[in-house]
Amino acid sequence: MNTRENDKRLRKALLGVVQNLLSICDEFLATSSSSSDDDELVLEELHKRIKRRRTSAECSAIAEVVEVSEIRSFVEYTVPRFSDNEFQSHFRLSIDAFEWLLAKVDTDLQSKRFAGRQTVDTRKQLLAFLWLFATSDSFRSVGSRFDLPKGTLHACFIRVLHALNCLGPAVITWPDADRRKVISTNLKRLGGLKGVVGIVDSTYIRVKAPSNSDRNISYGITLQGICDDECQFTDCFAGYPTSVADTRIFRQSDIYKAFVSNRSDYFSPKEYIIGDEDYEIKPFCVSPYNKSGVYARWHSEFNQRHAQTRKVIERTFGLFFGRFRRFRDLDMSKTDHIPATIIAACVLHNICLTQPSDVLGAQFEEEGIQFLRDRSTSDDGVAHAVVTTFLPADDEGTEFRDQLAREMGLLTDEATPAENVKSSAPKSRGTITLSIPESIRLSLSKA
Repeated sequence: MNTRENDKRLRKALLGVVQNLLSICDEFLATSSSSSDDDELVLEELHKRIKRRRTSAECSAIAEVVEVSEIRSFVEYTVPRFSDNEFQSHFRLSIDAFEWLLAKVDTDLQSKRFAGRQTVDTRKQLLAFLWLFATSDSFRSVGSRFDLPKGTLHACFIRVLHALNCLGPAVITWPDADRRKVISTNLKRLGGLKGVVGIVDSTYIRVKAPSNSDRNISYGITLQGICDDECQFTDCFAGYPTSVADTRIFRQSDIYKAFVSNRSDYFSPKEYIIGDEDYEIKPFCVSPYNKSGVYARWHSEFNQRHAQTRKVIERTFGLFFGRFRRFRDLDMSKTDHIPATIIAACVLHNICLTQPSDVLGAQFEEEGIQFLRDRSTSDDGVAHAVVTTFLPADDEGTEFRDQLAREMGLLTDEATPAENVKSSAPKSRGTITLSIPESIRLSLSKA
């Protein structure tokens, strides 16, 4: 039901109630004693007569007035009266972050008028979009809360989605040389690794099975992210199904290709990112030593420090899932919107962290980490890639990693470097293929 129809029903209901009250008052005044000076008794008698005359139709009209008023007043009355914590608890970002974002996308959300219809207020569009991300509520439920028909809400969703993806390259950016120095200094405090300017890893979002697929199989879309010391994304890449190995996704990402072709634009000398054992060793991407073959005590020490530093990306994904609960099980019928939807959440993730008023961030992070822990110990039916081949050794990357170990005092002349051929154990019971068109894979990285 649109706003104009609601207005008509509201006016009609109010008119009926007012007319009935006037009629009761006229009858009461005509029959009551003019000499009565007991005001309380007069009011009590009037109240009784009103209750006796209230028909079922009038009760329905009154209830409808209350219901419509509550719906229409949520954005106009209730939300403006939220405290900072209440607002962030409901919409998952602070009021300051919301106002900053609204100013950035306001123009993009102003749609053209059609047939004289009033456009949806941009504030309402953004609030409804954020509510969808913050909860697992259905479109119908959210539309009812924000007084938006389902079709209108969907149009608003697509409009905000497009605006956030356009804003993405300005929000998710690779750090410049000065910022990389700060990142490196802060990450070194965690595990002692010098020169780390980012951590790469992948997680997955469970999605609804496509209409032309086996509904008995659960599907997942991989989100690859690189984060800095503050849990902000410096690059993200989404669109491949979980049946594709992480190392292959990394090679296909725009950021990897940029690292290979123009490394000096992204790294100063001795700078690099780190990833877990699923990532092949490169001079710009250092993975841990493989436990197969020669594996000495200092290899274990290096790997422990490596893992300690990687906890930042685990916190980043925890914060992502804790803040945006919709992505714990993303129910979207159109797969072509999924990658852009994931990227939009990454953009919002960074925006939230740039505001000092993100007071509930720690709570969201705890919620998300617990979700990931629970998911890792249960079978959600999502099939992952089975990697049975050896990841190729990169001589330059291998030597660079050994040099890092030497600088940390772990590798001495007496120690023997490990054999740098490693294998990845199977991750799951089988493989599936979910085809995602190349045109909808979306990456945000330095041009």
